[in-house]
Amino acid sequence: MFNKISALGLLAMLILVTGCTLLNPPLPLEEKTYEEKLLEVAKRVPEFGGLFFKDNPEDNYRRYLCVYLLNPERKAEAEAAIESIFGKGFIPLRGIQILQGQYSFLQLQEWHAKIVQKGIREITRAVVDEAKNRLVVWLGYGEAKDLVQQELDRLAIPREAVILVIEFAKYTELDRWLEMPSKVRAGEIVSLKLKVKNRSNSSLYIPLKVFPYYNFIVTRSDNAAVWCKFGVITDRINCNGVEREGPIEPVILNAQEELELTAAWDQRDWEDNSVSPGTYWVRGILYIGGWPDSPKDRIETEPKPLVIER
Repeated sequence: MFNKISALGLLAMLILVTGCTLLNPPLPLEEKTYEEKLLEVAKRVPEFGGLFFKDNPEDNYRRYLCVYLLNPERKAEAEAAIESIFGKGFIPLRGIQILQGQYSFLQLQEWHAKIVQKGIREITRAVVDEAKNRLVVWLGYGEAKDLVQQELDRLAIPREAVILVIEFAKYTELDRWLEMPSKVRAGEIVSLKLKVKNRSNSSLYIPLKVFPYYNFIVTRSDNAAVWCKFGVITDRINCNGVEREGPIEPVILNAQEELELTAAWDQRDWEDNSVSPGTYWVRGILYIGGWPDSPKDRIETEPKPLVIER
């Protein structure tokens, strides 16, 4: 009995002296979702309307973070909130560009909640699109547009705040092809064009969630990558490398409208060596959803041969 009490006493003394505890250490806080982080920014800066990344062709395709604000004078507060919540590396070196917002993120969230609660049968899904500062509402069929609009009017949601689009299954309405020369001389710059066309009779909304959102890849006959417009280089080249996850300004293609993306290859490989003459294969890719290495989240062209002559 004495030994048992002494042992308990020693254990209690050890806890008091060392600050040790027999309780399990607290579990780490769960990482907030992307939407939860946006809500945190909106709570700190109520004028915040959303954000997205954009590569500026007029500035050598450098990346910017565009931020919607109802009051642009609150730029400094918005930048501080974004950096605090998303992390310092989230904001590109070029900083942020302020765009005049029409609706606050909190207001869009409120309208979205109304749509979900109402349960309108003709709506297949609805999201807050922070890259458009709008709500996006998908319809099951084209004739539902007037009915849905009437329901949104009853919910007091402004028509200008909503983008109505038809639900498409797997983007089968998109034609895609690559325009490029079939033969070039060694050392010649190779111009590449990826074209994507909406061949349907309705507008097509294409969300973009990673940066860069497209790519051109050149491979040898054994399918080994030689060059790509965007890639991560270690001991080899990874053409599915992602610089940043986050919204890119979405593409909305009207009926029969085309999207054109370009690149130029200087016939140098990922180690910056001139490639040898021969036959290479080129394809263009548009990443339409999540991660680039997921086949369901991208559309790509059939590989086309490119002959480099001496």
